[in-house]
Amino acid sequence: MVSNLPKESKINADKCRLIHAAAADYCGNCWFYLGKSASWYGQSMVTDAIVVSPIKESVKIGSIMSYNNETIQRMTCVDLKEIVKNQGFINYMMLDIQGSEELFLTKYPEILQKTVKMINVGTHSNTIENNLRKYFSDLGWKCTFDIPMNSEVRFNIKRG
Repeated sequence: MVSNLPKESKINADKCRLIHAAAADYCGNCWFYLGKSASWYGQSMVTDAIVVSPIKESVKIGSIMSYNNETIQRMTCVDLKEIVKNQGFINYMMLDIQGSEELFLTKYPEILQKTVKMINVGTHSNTIENNLRKYFSDLGWKCTFDIPMNSEVRFNIKRG
């Protein structure tokens, strides 16, 4: 990555919090699809209810198994409340969480309102997209840029 930012503008690691977990509408454990990121952007959660395993509740974090002819791994998942914990204020949040965007964002509207200033959401269905438009509008948010699913937007950017 190349940056034209002055050295003092770089991200301060002491003010960052790295969370190795899937984003969800709850905190706990989940199954998560692995691999094929170059050809299939489907890396997403698989709910416990559909994974057929008599021992799924006691499976250790990091365990791997096959499901639906794909590899899944047991991992931790966190909700918005956990992600913003001890952050105070978030200027910008970007999420592209493979169909879980609506569940994740709508679980704690009061935390979202109090903590997050701007959100960039990559959605994975027209239903989720439309529901989030209404949700944010109802919360009084203003959309500054909206690119509907499966559309193309071209930019002409000139150096000033």
